[in-house]
Amino acid sequence: MNAASAKRRERAIEFTGQKVRAFQNGSSNVTRLIVKGAARQWLIDQSPTWVASHADELCPFGQAGDLLWVREAWSQDFANHYPFTTTWYRADDDRSYEIDEKDGVRGIYSPEHDEHVPFRWRSSRCMPRKASRLTLEITGLNIQRLNDISDQEIIAEGVRQARDGSGCWVGREGPRRLMTPWLTAREAFIDLWEEKHGPGSWEANPWVWCIEFKRHINGI
Repeated sequence: MNAASAKRRERAIEFTGQKVRAFQNGSSNVTRLIVKGAARQWLIDQSPTWVASHADELCPFGQAGDLLWVREAWSQDFANHYPFTTTWYRADDDRSYEIDEKDGVRGIYSPEHDEHVPFRWRSSRCMPRKASRLTLEITGLNIQRLNDISDQEIIAEGVRQARDGSGCWVGREGPRRLMTPWLTAREAFIDLWEEKHGPGSWEANPWVWCIEFKRHINGI
């Protein structure tokens, strides 16, 4: 192990199913996370560049070269019924059309065993390291005001043009992955941001960590 590998740290990070899919299909390689804690206090007197240069001390997500293993909604309730797929990920298929209630128990019918198997999705917060399938290596990190994001950076966040040829932009997924169309990429990103952080969170224009990644499927 070289010196760089020895110093590299690993942390857990949670993402929505939509963001996980964007990382997997290569449509996103960056995320923005609100600056909190000591880093936010330092920004009162110091420049964003200075704070970002001290990411090893001030950024809870790490610094360039560090690894983030992704936590996402998951389940292993069907492990004994699909032995070759021990872990299911909600980002791949939420199975909502299969889940029903029988005798007061929510579950999925197993044709292999002709029985109703109790099933529920586990929160991403409960995912253990061994169940994670995606590891992200931090390749770049800086701090900026949220509203300073460029159109190119918005696209790197996973916002894309609709596939129907309308020229509209889509960001946030609704039920059954239906997308809300917007005239501009920026409007789509604002909708996506406020869906996660609440109304008015874009206008608040917080400082954010801008973290770029290189992905490693099935860990590293």
